[in-house]
Amino acid sequence: MPDDQRVVLLPRCGICDKRQYHDQHRDVLLNPKIIIDVLSPSTEAFDRGEKFRRYRTYIDSLTDYVLVSQAMALVERYRRQPNTEWVLSAVSELEGDLHLASIDCSLRRAEVYDRVTFPAETHENPDGEYVVRGVTCR
Repeated sequence: MPDDQRVVLLPRCGICDKRQYHDQHRDVLLNPKIIIDVLSPSTEAFDRGEKFRRYRTYIDSLTDYVLVSQAMALVERYRRQPNTEWVLSAVSELEGDLHLASIDCSLRRAEVYDRVTFPAETHENPDGEYVVRGVTCR
């Protein structure tokens, strides 16, 4: 890890190989296969942008970057391809699941959001128009 790079603490990650740490404090993991971030309004832009760029650049072992939305029932996964491109897939169906082949595990959307209630995504405004996820429909 370059000395001039800021460390980003990983909320959740998966490892298949022997853990490799930055130093004897064992608080900076160098070889996660999967990182799971729960998005919040205050950090979502950073998580999707600069933080993900750092992960792609400095963590060669990373195969999957999973983003879990707090605003809606949506789980997104960026998966590294053999040509080093990253491909996005998303699960928004209630019974949908996301298979993480590198650790042979599936995330079921229904389990991720078990006991979570979201505010209605559609409402009627004072002019009698419907608003769906912030977009006004006539």
